[in-house]
Amino acid sequence: MWRKVWSVVRKELKDLFREKRTIFMTIILPAILMPAILISMFYLQTNTFEKEAVQAKTIAIQTGDTMAKHYAEILKAKKIIENYIEVDDISKAIKDGKALTGFSIKQSGDNIVIETFYNVEKSSGGKKIQAIANIIKEMYVAEYLQKHGLPPVNMLTQIKANPVGDPLAMAKAMTGYMLGLFLVIFTTIGNTYLGADIGAGEKERGTLLPLLSSPADRKSIATGKWVALTITNLISATALLAGEGFAIWYMIKQSLQMGDEKIDFSMMGQFITPSTIVMLFLAAILLALFGAAVQLIISMWSKTLREAQLYLGQLSLLVFLPAMAIIPTMISGGKLAMWAFYIPIVNTMALVYNAVMGQLTTLHIVIAFGANIIVAAIAIVIVVKILDMEQVILRT
Repeated sequence: MWRKVWSVVRKELKDLFREKRTIFMTIILPAILMPAILISMFYLQTNTFEKEAVQAKTIAIQTGDTMAKHYAEILKAKKIIENYIEVDDISKAIKDGKALTGFSIKQSGDNIVIETFYNVEKSSGGKKIQAIANIIKEMYVAEYLQKHGLPPVNMLTQIKANPVGDPLAMAKAMTGYMLGLFLVIFTTIGNTYLGADIGAGEKERGTLLPLLSSPADRKSIATGKWVALTITNLISATALLAGEGFAIWYMIKQSLQMGDEKIDFSMMGQFITPSTIVMLFLAAILLALFGAAVQLIISMWSKTLREAQLYLGQLSLLVFLPAMAIIPTMISGGKLAMWAFYIPIVNTMALVYNAVMGQLTTLHIVIAFGANIIVAAIAIVIVVKILDMEQVILRT
């Protein structure tokens, strides 16, 4: 049987790669598009961090606010802030990007009111200005006590942070989520043209009937087509992973050269390990098995190539709807439930995520591969049944 299967595989691969656009869509596009997307995101985020870093060094105070200027000078002398600017409108200065934060101080008797300003669109602004306001409050209390004849008191509080847990947890979670998502997209949705051509395309060209008349039985033909489509999916996934690997290497290299003031991607090297890369390839195999099975059923059932392309174009819904169940957990850095490894496509993303997070076990791998192989076997049975249906083969 397997000799017949491999003869079908060779025939299908020759047919699938007979056009240059097939090679472009399967190999070249994933290898080029992925690094382009990741590196572009890297530079856009880096430029954003640069601008925010410049803004964060400067604090705005109201022109004529002598008390705010007094404390701004002290904060600058103590190197708590690097610089301050006097403006007529603090809110406008922050909107214009002249400063990230600002404050004003009004005195009412023995009390003071510290009014803080910060850009709500920048996550770090509110925390920074609140910390500065607390420092000003303590300095004012110290000055007040001294003014009323009490010994000078250094009220500046020192806070020692003791972080608990993995500091790279969120970075790992986002990396695992993105790698799994891109792998799913390019290994299944990216090969819809090949999936449509392997069945419906062959009907239109009139080459399916001669194949059915060959010595190969229906099961060998269905298995051969499935294996051929799986191989093309793996080629596309390998091109994708090669592109991702280059992009990650480039970002780490550039990040190490940029210094501390820019976003640091070098930490990715701490969890994109050789074992993670191996797991990515295993996940690609897993996804290719399932994706080829689904594409083959749709393609063989469709009457025309256009109809198959239309159906396979909606394959993205099949990909994202089940994945939506685990995406919130992945983004938040949570632990995936065991059921996620029983569902095709979902289990591929789950394997990649757990590999990056360092939570992958042998049981996860066994369950995921077992589930996808069962689905693929069912798909082959369905295709064999389809090949026995005269109305489907003759497109009636």
